[in-house]
Amino acid sequence: GYDGPTFLDRLLQGDTSLWYVAKTRQLNGGGRPLLIFDQFEELFTYPESAVKAFGEELAELLHTGIPLRFRRMADTADLTDEEEDRLENPLEARILFAIRSDRMHLMHQLADRLPNILRNLYELRALAPDDARRAIVQPAAAKGEFNTPSFTWSLEALTALLAFLEDPDDNRRVEGILLQLLCQYFEEKKIAGMG
Repeated sequence: GYDGPTFLDRLLQGDTSLWYVAKTRQLNGGGRPLLIFDQFEELFTYPESAVKAFGEELAELLHTGIPLRFRRMADTADLTDEEEDRLENPLEARILFAIRSDRMHLMHQLADRLPNILRNLYELRALAPDDARRAIVQPAAAKGEFNTPSFTWSLEALTALLAFLEDPDDNRRVEGILLQLLCQYFEEKKIAGMG
C-alpha cells in the first residue's frame, strides 16, 4: 500500500492532516492526489467551525508546498539529500467537488481559504432519452466479474422504466441519480433472486 511509514513520521509523529496523508502516499510511490467529494453539500450540515477547519485542511493540501510545522522539524532533523528532495517534490493535488446546483451558494463559505474554488464549473445535465436507454441497457449486458450475471431488459420493462423517469417538462430528459437509484434497486432484486 501507499500508507506505510516514511521519514515524515520522524519529523512529526501523529499528524493526520490531508497534506500528511497525501505526502505519505506520494513518498510511498502513489501518484498525484485526486480527491473526489460526492454530495459535498453535506459538509455544510456540520458546525461552522468544522467547515472552516476542513477548508483549512484543503487549502494546506492545495496551496502549501511544505507546512511550516514540517519545515521547522525538517530544518533540525538529519534528513538525507534524497529525503530533502522528496520532501520538496510538489504534491500537485487536485480536488473534484460534486454538489447539488441548489446548494452551490454554500461553496462561498470556503472561498476565503480556497479563492479559486468556483473557477471551473461543470453542470451535469439530465440524460437525453437515448443516453438514458444506453445507461440502462449497456451495464446490464456487460460481461465481467459483477454481482449479477449479464442480462437483457425486456422492451416492455425498459419502456415502462423510461416512461416513469422521463421529465415531460424537460424534453423527456432523465435525471441520472433517479436512473441510478432505480437500476440499483432492480439489480439488488436480481441478486436476491426475486427478479
